[in-house]
Amino acid sequence: MPAPRSRTGLHQLTPLPQSFYARDARLVAADLIGCYLVSLVRQKPQLLVAQIVETEAYLAGDPASHSYRGPTARNAAMFGRPGRAYVYFVYGNHHCLNVVSGAEGSGAAVLLRAAVPLSGLAAMAANRGLALPRRSARTGSVQTTDNARPARALRELCNGPGKLAQAFALSRASHDGCSLAGDDDAQLLLTRSAPDAIARGEQLAAGGGIRAFDPGEVAVVQDRRVGISRARDALWRYLAADNAFVSRKPGPAARALDYAMDHVPALNLPPEMIS
Repeated sequence: MPAPRSRTGLHQLTPLPQSFYARDARLVAADLIGCYLVSLVRQKPQLLVAQIVETEAYLAGDPASHSYRGPTARNAAMFGRPGRAYVYFVYGNHHCLNVVSGAEGSGAAVLLRAAVPLSGLAAMAANRGLALPRRSARTGSVQTTDNARPARALRELCNGPGKLAQAFALSRASHDGCSLAGDDDAQLLLTRSAPDAIARGEQLAAGGGIRAFDPGEVAVVQDRRVGISRARDALWRYLAADNAFVSRKPGPAARALDYAMDHVPALNLPPEMIS
């Protein structure tokens, strides 16, 4: 039985609707920058919250996508309803979280690559096997942090797709195919805004903390995707350009976000626009 929503603040969050995901994966990937990934840890109960700063889009017919050769037992969730999770295990040591996008059956998805950790920091650190910043025993000084220059341990919590999934204790067995609209037992969701108590971030025992950023004040750029061998010129990685929590800084091919998507001919695919 799910933990009482009122004890966690989950009831204050409005999940992104399915219609948000039922669009071209590139639009979804760009619009997810600044949104919040939220997971309920029932044993506490406690919320794990992080604000997304980096994504990658994978379209139908995309040679770099797991769906390129059609449905398999591994990628079946990619061909399901938009707004559900596709979780896969890679390199024999970590999971990655994707959000199914576009039309049902198309095989499009968005990979969540990196995020700013805001709530449940101790649990995330424990999941990652990391130690949070502490007060210096020698000087008595406190390691403080902000979104521009975070302490290394905090930056390492979610600055990569495997790290993000590990921080949230995500697995294929528990989360592959689950809804991200907060309407099933997985209690994993994405939301555009969060209550002030979450947006202010969590104060560390040593002092300092991290605050959520205002997406309207952040420059989002698009760049080449990371770790692929095909369709490498497609600018389908989206990131908050100056945020220290991204997995990789923008490269020389990066440019300002282009909602007109004039780079689509890289794969000669029509946009999957769905009302």
